[in-house]
Amino acid sequence: MIVIFQYLSIILLIFLPMPHYLRESYLASSMLYSLVCSNSMKSLIQYYYDQ
Repeated sequence: MIVIFQYLSIILLIFLPMPHYLRESYLASSMLYSLVCSNSMKSLIQYYYDQ
């Protein structure tokens, strides 16, 4: 679900005319968000496997 939302947001970024600095900061925050999500998923999976 998160992946679909990220693809949609990237498509929106391409089609919506945004100021350059806004686009940059939005991309950076979205990449950071996906990184945090993948890291938390990895730690959750690791937690379940360790038990």
